[in-house]
Amino acid sequence: MSGILKLILIILGIVFVAAIILALYFFVFQGGGTEPIPTLVPTADSISIPSVAPGTPTPETEAGDADVADIDTVDVWTRIQEDGVIRVGVSADYPPFEFYTTDFQLAGFDIALIQEVAQIMGLDIQFSDISFGGLFDALLVYQIDLAISAISYTPERESLVDFSDVYFVSEDAVLVTEDSTVGRLNSVEDLAAYQIGVQGSTVFENWLRTELVNTGLMRETNLFVYQNMDLAISQLDSGLTDMVVMDLPPAEVAVSTGDFRIAGQGLNRQLFALALPLGAGDLQAAVNDALQQLWDSGRIVELAEEYLSLAAEDIIPVPTPDPDQPPATPASPPGCVDAMEYLADLSHDDQNMTDPPTLLPGLPFRKGWRVRNTGNCAWNSLYSLAPVGGNNPAANMGGEPVQVQGLVQPGGEYDFWVDLVAPLAPGVYQEFWSMNNSRADTLFGSRVWVGIQVTALPTVTPMPTQTPSADIQFTAGPSTIDQGQCSTVAWQTQNVNSLYIYPRGESWQNYGVPGAGTRQVCPITTTAYEMRIVKLDDSVEIRQVTVTVNPVANAPVINRFTVEPAQIALGQCVNVQWQVSGQVNNISIFRDEQVILGNAPLSGSLQDCPPAAGEFRYMLEADGPGGLSRLQQFVRVIENATPAPTPGSEPIIKLFNATPDQLNAGECTQVSWSAGGGTTKVDILKDSQVVLADAPFAGSQQDCLNSAGSVVYGIRASNNVGQVVTDEFTVTVSDGS
Repeated sequence: MSGILKLILIILGIVFVAAIILALYFFVFQGGGTEPIPTLVPTADSISIPSVAPGTPTPETEAGDADVADIDTVDVWTRIQEDGVIRVGVSADYPPFEFYTTDFQLAGFDIALIQEVAQIMGLDIQFSDISFGGLFDALLVYQIDLAISAISYTPERESLVDFSDVYFVSEDAVLVTEDSTVGRLNSVEDLAAYQIGVQGSTVFENWLRTELVNTGLMRETNLFVYQNMDLAISQLDSGLTDMVVMDLPPAEVAVSTGDFRIAGQGLNRQLFALALPLGAGDLQAAVNDALQQLWDSGRIVELAEEYLSLAAEDIIPVPTPDPDQPPATPASPPGCVDAMEYLADLSHDDQNMTDPPTLLPGLPFRKGWRVRNTGNCAWNSLYSLAPVGGNNPAANMGGEPVQVQGLVQPGGEYDFWVDLVAPLAPGVYQEFWSMNNSRADTLFGSRVWVGIQVTALPTVTPMPTQTPSADIQFTAGPSTIDQGQCSTVAWQTQNVNSLYIYPRGESWQNYGVPGAGTRQVCPITTTAYEMRIVKLDDSVEIRQVTVTVNPVANAPVINRFTVEPAQIALGQCVNVQWQVSGQVNNISIFRDEQVILGNAPLSGSLQDCPPAAGEFRYMLEADGPGGLSRLQQFVRVIENATPAPTPGSEPIIKLFNATPDQLNAGECTQVSWSAGGGTTKVDILKDSQVVLADAPFAGSQQDCLNSAGSVVYGIRASNNVGQVVTDEFTVTVSDGS
């Protein structure tokens, strides 16, 4: 009996425990699950997680088993007429068709065209900036009423959406010199082995970057970007480039001179049309009627002249719609449609870039957005919000993709928080973020952004006046210059063993000079120059002068200027590479006082062979309406020396430090760096966060530290094949007590 009693008691205990668990389940999941988990005070891990209904698959299960057919069909045109507003989706990263201006306004050929269409239809426009890959999905779920973004008509796409009549035909040509050895080009991949000229901010520049540079088929320095096509053709004729990619009509004009020929064409012909929801016949008819009125009035031609720099005779006629063409057979609807809608800023509201919040250089901060899942498939851990570019390279503020935590059902809201660091240089920055479905490897949904204004850096405190010496003189004059101007460093010494003059922070061993002389310097930021004196008794003395640089607003930005290698044997050549951005009128590259390339493109490369032994100064000078910018590099040519090795493809960090490396809270340090070899990209980090993305290959930035402790600065140099080298430097900050 005792054994049976014991068994009964065990069974009753199991039932009692199961009852408690069941009660807790209903309390937590049935009673408490109807409200989302409250958002906590933002911390590193505080991401609000939408509530999950009982029985919902966990993030590890397959999400998105809903069908697009579940979305109710709506009468799009009736709703548009009732509201008086048409919702237009654009992917505003494709100049000159759609882009953001320097004052953060939408502009471009497509933007102007749809504004004209809406005016004829008597409607206001509500624009949504959506990643290009998500425009069709946004149409499928009726998040937008139409899409315009240089969208090419294809029969495959027509099975998913309706298209308007074609409004523009894009045609290309590859121009080479008459005596060029380039054969017939049949695909974009055939262009990868050549140096290519292209006009900046055109569909062809974007095409070549997307198909060749971004895929690693061609080095970025082989893409020469020009301010105007005349200059591109002129330098093709002089042999600087192998070919120019351009529109067909102006290429045919160049051929008519007898000095050029067309090596390929039609590699990128596209028929552009507006995309609309499938079955929205009334809206399609209204749009086509507006387009026809714009053609009849000549307005589309005027817009093409204004935004695409095409003369009327260069515009390819659009095909006439065939009224007898049968409609496309609708494709089977996809099983899952991804879409996202921005709802609100949770922090650092920039008031639509009209009043971005002000931050100190290098200051960490957290940005938050609230969004809604407007698709019909649930988001799980395979979905994330990721940075996708900004108004300039420095707009990358060190943010990393943030994965969705939990499960977000269709219609659910979600809060994203990202940790960022303000750039070191002053200016206004806008960085875009987009949703990503890693399972399909696609971007989708409304783009969100973070916009901030970084305040100007404090003025460098001058070094104390040094004790004069009859045997040592070291001066800089003028000691204060405007950006783009130069100063002369002069020195006079006696009874010394060796002498070096160099920008503070760089390797002094590379800057040997005679006992007396002068050197012109053109720093882009306030720079201290040191003179290292090795006396006859081998003791060392350091002298210093500072050239203060007053920044010039809107001057051209020299993103890259490298001359490799820094030392060669007589008879060898150096490789000069550069990239300039901003408003630019003219770029010139000098060897000493001789111009080796005038009217240079915005980016490119060339080889130069110094004619004699000695030291040569290479300088890039960029002139624009906002001012002048200069940057220089020095090369030493040695006679009868062992030839220097040809630079390899590996990235090399030549210099990286911060001075001073010990300071009090509230003081500033100067971070300096130089990279070369096969480097194609440089990032500067602060405590593992990127604070300057796509940095110049050589430069310096001041950073002011307000809190005691240690700060670790880092540099990351990489090349096109994924090789990466890094270095770090630690600065110690005391509380000053």
